[in-house]
Amino acid sequence: MSWAPILQMLHFLAAIIYIYLAILIFRSDSKTLLNRAAAGLLLCFFMWSLGMTFMSIPGLPPGFIRAIWRVYPFGWITFPVLVFLLFLMMSDQDMILKSPLLKPALMILPVFFFILHSKGLLMHDPVLGDYGWYPVWNNNIWALLYYVYYISLTLFGIILMYRHSLKVKSRVLKRMSVVILSGSALTLFLGSFIEIMLRSFTTGQTFFSQFTDIIVLIWAFSIMYAVTSYGFFKITPTSAAENIISNMNDLLLLLNEEIAVEYANKPLLDYLGYGERELNGRNLGHIVSSGAEFNAMLKDLIRNGSCRIQEFHLKKKDGSSAPVVFTASLLKEMGDITGVVCVATDISEIKKAQDTMQESYNRLKELDILKSNFTSMVSHELRTPLTSIKGFLHFLLGGVTGPLSPQQREYIEIIRNNSERLLALINDLLDISKMESGTFKLDKEPTAVGPIIKHCIQDVNSLSQGKQITIEVECDKPGTVLNIDPYRITQVMINLLGNAIKFSPRGSKITVSFGVKPQSSVHAPAFVTMPPRPPGSSWAVLSVSDNGSGIEEKKLVKIFDRFYQVENVTTRKSPGTGLGLSIVKNIVELHNGVVWAESTGLGKGSTFTILLPVDGNS
Repeated sequence: MSWAPILQMLHFLAAIIYIYLAILIFRSDSKTLLNRAAAGLLLCFFMWSLGMTFMSIPGLPPGFIRAIWRVYPFGWITFPVLVFLLFLMMSDQDMILKSPLLKPALMILPVFFFILHSKGLLMHDPVLGDYGWYPVWNNNIWALLYYVYYISLTLFGIILMYRHSLKVKSRVLKRMSVVILSGSALTLFLGSFIEIMLRSFTTGQTFFSQFTDIIVLIWAFSIMYAVTSYGFFKITPTSAAENIISNMNDLLLLLNEEIAVEYANKPLLDYLGYGERELNGRNLGHIVSSGAEFNAMLKDLIRNGSCRIQEFHLKKKDGSSAPVVFTASLLKEMGDITGVVCVATDISEIKKAQDTMQESYNRLKELDILKSNFTSMVSHELRTPLTSIKGFLHFLLGGVTGPLSPQQREYIEIIRNNSERLLALINDLLDISKMESGTFKLDKEPTAVGPIIKHCIQDVNSLSQGKQITIEVECDKPGTVLNIDPYRITQVMINLLGNAIKFSPRGSKITVSFGVKPQSSVHAPAFVTMPPRPPGSSWAVLSVSDNGSGIEEKKLVKIFDRFYQVENVTTRKSPGTGLGLSIVKNIVELHNGVVWAESTGLGKGSTFTILLPVDGNS
């Protein structure tokens, strides 16, 4: 039985596995140096096994074999360097990786041994044997030097990886390290045994002497197991940064499980004034200005797995600090914390804008206080002479100074009416000023509602008669007693009745309704926020309805705003300041009540409804 076809098939199968694993790792993340090194190592094994596939075919011509022999050793000459580099990165040997001598040394060594190989100083040209073509090592110092190069680099990498596995706390990283270390150590032992020990005790070609590149499958399968079981080469803090947000303008930090900086993107480094890798390995507290903020973030992370929009001050290299908002989330593998990803956004300009806005607000507040004080002072100063004017007008109309002619009486009546309007305006301004300053007070006392309604209708009687408007009263319980301020509720009623008369057509009707309803049967419009009341409470419901000009639906909420006019200020027919309904709303709400307006549209009248609490809960 010939073993050459079996060896040929095994070499070819190994080559397929190597190239498949290389593509798998490269496709998972082609930007990370760790993944590129792993893929490059597997490509070396692929080149080695593919060369051995041809070498195990006895029928190939010597010239073709010599051509293959010149090229394929590149795989087994280069792989020790890639193994060493891979173990350096997996064991976080930043100090060695940063050494300026590392890259030149790792490039010179393979080139040096490839030159030795091309000159025939490592091996003789391949010869034909029982299992295909095979090379014969030279018994010289150069071959021994290659063994030292191959074993020392691989063994040193394994030792570094082993020491790193003892320090890491993550069970996931420990398991991955054990898998790769075991495969690497076994491969090194068996490969060295076949290439060095076995060849020292045998001459010529043996079946096992063809197995070196196939033995390396143990190492490849350990990588494949780490990839498929733990995703070892799928995501690392560096690959996450480079793949996902390497081009982001936001400030990015990736921390390991010990909250030490493992990666900082260029915008963050530029923002803080640090150079590349200068922050690596430093605790996050090194760049956070407040330890309390730092500890609060850690507690949030541990408790919730993430913290959102927390404000921090980051310390720059020059000693200054800058405000940022942080979002941070834990990275987990199989339930173990493997790191933290943090994204920060500079809010320096926002803070400046906030400070400017705060200054503007404080200034506006001062101006508002000055305005309120000025309004109160002017109103008081104007009301004093107006009171005197009204008094003397009363004397004149009473005939104290003698009888008046009809024309004199008419003129004095006009003066009195306008002075009363002016006094009402001043009183409104005073009330608004008190409401703004918080000095507006109520004098509540148990008061029957029926007499107040009757008194208010009498007060507006001259206005209603002037437009031939009829006021009807629908009062279920006129003797109902509420804990209210009678003067202020009278002010509310006269304001609503005055508005109804003002906007109603001549000869129309106004209806004043009053009753007591349980809370469950009171239905307010959707735009009204009802005040909280205990279950089983009742409301006193007071409404004024007219058949006047009506109100558009979109204006029903705004009409209680200060100075708001339903009619356009330049075209309105009815005079007014726009303060009355605002005062009504404030007085009702100070009674723990609510007021609103309803209308089915322009020209269809409107209804103003007031709810006041009963049962002594006002």
